[in-house]
Amino acid sequence: GDEVKNGGDDVVAFLTMVGKSCRVLLVLLAAQRLAVTTAFNSHVHTPFQKKRCSPAVSRWQSPSRSTVRRRVQPFPLPGLPTPDAARKWFDLIAKPEFVSRALLERFEVPELARKVNETFVERLGLETAIREFVDIPEPAQYMIVVGPRGGGKTSLVQHALRNWGKVVYVELSSSVQRIADVIRTKFFLSDDVNVDLVDVFRPFKERVGGEKPVVVVELDSQVSADFVTTQSQELKRIVCDEKLAHGILVLSDANAAFKLNPDDARQLFLWVGDFNEKEFNDFFDNLDILSTRGEVHDGPNSMLRRRLFDEVGANPAFLFEVAGKTEKNAAAALARLGSCSDSERLEAKSIAERAVLEDVVQHQLSKAARVVKGSISVIPMTASIMRALVASPNGVVPPSEIHGLDHISLMEEIKKKRLRPISYNSETERLVWYSKAHETAARAYFEEEHRKEEERLEEERRKEEERLEEERRKEEERRKLEEELSRRKRQWLGLRRFFMEKSSPK
Repeated sequence: GDEVKNGGDDVVAFLTMVGKSCRVLLVLLAAQRLAVTTAFNSHVHTPFQKKRCSPAVSRWQSPSRSTVRRRVQPFPLPGLPTPDAARKWFDLIAKPEFVSRALLERFEVPELARKVNETFVERLGLETAIREFVDIPEPAQYMIVVGPRGGGKTSLVQHALRNWGKVVYVELSSSVQRIADVIRTKFFLSDDVNVDLVDVFRPFKERVGGEKPVVVVELDSQVSADFVTTQSQELKRIVCDEKLAHGILVLSDANAAFKLNPDDARQLFLWVGDFNEKEFNDFFDNLDILSTRGEVHDGPNSMLRRRLFDEVGANPAFLFEVAGKTEKNAAAALARLGSCSDSERLEAKSIAERAVLEDVVQHQLSKAARVVKGSISVIPMTASIMRALVASPNGVVPPSEIHGLDHISLMEEIKKKRLRPISYNSETERLVWYSKAHETAARAYFEEEHRKEEERLEEERRKEEERLEEERRKEEERRKLEEELSRRKRQWLGLRRFFMEKSSPK
């Protein structure tokens, strides 16, 4: 027993020693990886490479444009660093000024925005509003980009800032992460580094003539209201209070704006909804779907485009999905066609595209009709709002015009029950339609209700007239009967008087 016990202790001691050695090796490898990845020849002097920049150059001097675009690779390392060198390296990256140095080189627009997408539709009005906002020298507000799902908010911001100098994109999909946590991850900082955003962005303010960076924060709709408030306050601190950067907060859902603390002086809303008619036509022209080249104004492709825009709407995400189905069906139709002339191929392609889009229109309208009917039956207040929207000439209604309406609670309720025919525009502070399909469905629903109401009233009028006619007929019969009885009574009295006169003596 003793021998077995001693042998076991030796094994435990050996494994413990191996574990410690492995941990030390992993620390050294991590240090080497950090050195290779984040060392910048023109700004950071590490224990693993020689300092290349001149001592006369300021440490906050703006790097050249080529330096910003491309990370300079250090010399190849001859081997693993010593523990002292690794310790100095970790002490270096724990300092806030190192974070700022890294940010100077690491600011960049996401790769998605850098790619030239031929199918992207420029929305000049909205993009101009974003560019003018980030052009303000001393920002007093941070921008909140809000709108219904699928409106292209993220793509719009990325495309508007695609040629901007310094942009940090932070995506928060859960309440566990924070803006500082994402910045720590982006710039290879260890978890024990306490990143203060003010210390990170302050060097940009100290640089003479340096442009302010743009911080784009996208919040998922699933995060809690407290988390939205906290992160918006953090963004407000570096944008409005310290004036260290431009801030853009992208909310993935229109109702997410209700989670923010109202602050009109520091919040600037930008509503991103459907394409306008020009953007809608540009989208189909870029993809060469339902081509209207050489077609008359009331041709089948033009009419179907107009119907799709007027009755269903131009939500960008929805249109991209429809375009994929249309192209697939058109390709299958052309494959079945075989060899033919260009005009025949064009006609076959248009017929296949129209077949898909006709089905899409019918499907979307029936789907929107179910939403409208369900919301009216489950949430009666939506009926009053939709009636007001139908009656409004421009399709918007202030919440104050609806008696007894708490629009915040109502929007949360219809979202929870997945019945969303209406939405709230935080920029104009008006109630609007969630989509053109819901507007079309609601108008059809109320027209049907109006028709049924007219039929009901007509039926009631007809029944009332029949009742009055029946009463008049009965009254006439009663009058005739009374006249007949009166006549017979007079006749009987006359006969009685005659016989009495005959039978009585003179």
